[in-house]
Amino acid sequence: GQVRRVRGVIRDIDEARRSRDRLQESEERFSRIFQAIPDPMGICSKSTGRYLEVNPAWEQATGISRHEALQDTSPQGLGLYTQADRDALLGMANAQGVLSAYEVDFTPRGQPTRTGLQSMQTIEFDGQACWLFGIKDITERKQAERLVQEREALLSLTIEAAALALWDLNMQTGEVVGDRQWRELRGLPPADPGLPPERWGEVVHPDDRTLAFAALDRHQNHPDQPFDVTLRLQHVDGNVRWVRNLGRVIARQADGRPLRMVGVGLDVTRQREQEAQLQKLAHFDALTGLPNRVQLAQALESAMHEARQSGQLLAVLYLDLDGFKPVNDTLGHGVGDQLLVEIARRLQGAIRAQ
Repeated sequence: GQVRRVRGVIRDIDEARRSRDRLQESEERFSRIFQAIPDPMGICSKSTGRYLEVNPAWEQATGISRHEALQDTSPQGLGLYTQADRDALLGMANAQGVLSAYEVDFTPRGQPTRTGLQSMQTIEFDGQACWLFGIKDITERKQAERLVQEREALLSLTIEAAALALWDLNMQTGEVVGDRQWRELRGLPPADPGLPPERWGEVVHPDDRTLAFAALDRHQNHPDQPFDVTLRLQHVDGNVRWVRNLGRVIARQADGRPLRMVGVGLDVTRQREQEAQLQKLAHFDALTGLPNRVQLAQALESAMHEARQSGQLLAVLYLDLDGFKPVNDTLGHGVGDQLLVEIARRLQGAIRAQ
């Protein structure tokens, strides 16, 4: 019996030694992994907040040596976090028992402040409750997000300043939706979720639909050339709005067929009206509305060419208005203008439209 007891003690001793060896091996494996992880990691006491271990990535990210971190009795003194940020971080961790991807700013030694996602969980280290923490530096990502936000804000401001309307065309169904300014171009109220989307063919003026679909086909066949066409859009008041549309296909099926096009529309109605007015002023008399000498020269040139080609004679009739100057002198230019307008009306009524 004594021998069995001795053998049992020896087995217990051997098992304890093996357990100790396994624990030591596990700790060594953890230490190797901990040291090799490329993200900053560390272990700190839950009760005192002191750092008990940090890995080389933490040293590189913070600019603080492991020796200094472990010797420091107050983590606040390292200057990594502001007191308010550190209190908020620990408060959240203690309340939840764990911390996952908590965004916090930290200031490395001698460097500008950076932004990280800090995660923490409870472990036992050297016989005491500790936080195992890791930090993922997202400074560049945050800067990129801010840059995107700034560009989006600038784009939005530019679009508003330029009075651009945004539209989105489903190229399979022909349905088109737009923002507030697009709907204003059409004389429509703000978007109502209950209303069905409009169709491109119904939005465009009938006389411009051929032009619109030709421009769509051209862009589909030559994607490097943007969709750029000026069209008349139907307005609910019965009038039209001239709109320059620029767009690009942004989504295609696997076989290359276009799915979606987005674009902007610029109201150029006023410019078109001014161009039409200038065109009219260039070819018609402003007072009477009769063709002016520019049109006379063009019509005469065309008629002379036709007469030469056909071998026919060409006659030119010249009408003079006698006694017009005394009307201006005695009754004023206003009455004289009225007389010219009335004579023009009677001449137009007396001859063919050609």
